Amino acid sequence: MKFGQVLFLFFFSAILLIFLAIQQNAQPIYNHSVEKERLRNIQTTYVKTYYRSKKNYISKQSLHLAQMKINNILGQKPINFETNGVRLLANSTLIEIVKIVNRVKEDVILSITAHTGIVGSKKDNLKLSQKRADRLKEYFLKRTHLPLIVAIGYGEAFSLKDKKIEVNLKRIKR
Repeated sequence: MKFGQVLFLFFFSAILLIFLAIQQNAQPIYNHSVEKERLRNIQTTYVKTYYRSKKNYISKQSLHLAQMKINNILGQKPINFETNGVRLLANSTLIEIVKIVNRVKEDVILSITAHTGIVGSKKDNLKLSQKRADRLKEYFLKRTHLPLIVAIGYGEAFSLKDKKIEVNLKRIKR
């Protein structure tokens, strides 16, 4: 045999052995990678399902949408206090507003403005409206994650026809 034929047989047998080794090991390697991918997909699906099934999973919403919802709620069910007092009569409206505020995705400031009617002296109405605004501020401080809440009582100045309380959200500019 010539040297060239021996060399050819050597390379051919080497390639044949490499091919057989790959064929023997390829299926287990492929099965292993498929199994890893399947497990990763199962874990990802489980995590998504878990977070969606949690009671406190909340999708975030924009500041503009949150403000519209708050205005709608206050238009339908205004926040009421006892006459000449700071005790809240019903807090279902406040609970809804707290849920909305906690779902805002931006950093915001909550601004609470309280107004009173024209009955009584201006000084007493101003004090009463400030106490009511402060009462709402305390309520929101306990139940929200907001960094800043501003409460202002206007008394009978800037009196509103329908609303006694306004709740506004403002974006924090950085």
